[in-house]
Amino acid sequence: MALLKAFASDRPRLTLTELAQSSKLDNGAARRLLHTLAVWGRVQSEEATQHYRLDASLGSGLITADPDAG
Repeated sequence: MALLKAFASDRPRLTLTELAQSSKLDNGAARRLLHTLAVWGRVQSEEATQHYRLDASLGSGLITADPDAG
């Protein structure tokens, strides 16, 4: 969940490093979790920019600037 919570309305696209730092994971662990989330259809990888973003089907429910909201 920490990776998903890293996304916010003001940060809809994040790099692997940004996601790892935000979720307090090393890059390898973050990469493996992102791969799993991509297989499950929860995140999408933008190969050209090396950014990740939440899948649009998740809606904005997980994206909040306030970690205590929702």
